[in-house]
Amino acid sequence: MAEYELEEFVIGGERFSLTTIAFMPIEALMANQSKEVEISGQKLWCGSLSVAEYLLRHREWVVGSTVVELGAGTGVVSMLCKRLGATSVVLTDNDPRSIQHMQDDCKVNGIVEGALVESLDWFNFQGGEQVWRAWSAGTGGSRRVVAGDVLYKRQLLQPFFSTVRQLLSPYAEGVGAEMLLCHVPRAGVDHADVVRSAEEHGLSALEVGRELWCTGALLEYCPEEDTSRARLYKIAFVK
Repeated sequence: MAEYELEEFVIGGERFSLTTIAFMPIEALMANQSKEVEISGQKLWCGSLSVAEYLLRHREWVVGSTVVELGAGTGVVSMLCKRLGATSVVLTDNDPRSIQHMQDDCKVNGIVEGALVESLDWFNFQGGEQVWRAWSAGTGGSRRVVAGDVLYKRQLLQPFFSTVRQLLSPYAEGVGAEMLLCHVPRAGVDHADVVRSAEEHGLSALEVGRELWCTGALLEYCPEEDTSRARLYKIAFVK
């Protein structure tokens, strides 16, 4: 039985208390995933911290925006977005335990007003009515999507980018619809797969220079083997 604890992290001077799983090697995490036991959401992954470090240095990307986080896990990126000035954030995952932990942790971290935690299945995006309603009704001028280290098996590529396309397409013109995605190759899903799948959905995946995000909490909390393989992309419709 997995054990969880409330752990404290400091990201760019922002302090967060997050429910995480007690230490477990990556091999054990991936073995559980192969058995369809989803516990990876309760770990602060390199991908989330990569996105967070970029946002700390580019607050204008998120200020006044409506944000949806896909595969949010701990939800720390969304919480940071709210503290940096996002008008509203929607934290989504398809794991009931992650949903409960994010609901609790948002309250612990004072992220309540303008924050919604909802279940979202990429294989059935149309089933996420509450997510779509919050996304469409958001008062923020720009629409932003964020995700970190969520493509850990090949069968997720198509539904993930299909979901991204559906979120961004109504706002492709005018309000500034864009995504930040950090990918760390796992289980044979390499960077070329991510770029190719994005392009197949009419999206561009432009790599962001490492000097803009590979620093701070990412280097403090994550193993070098992950940070060295990570890449951060800006995803948008092909112009």
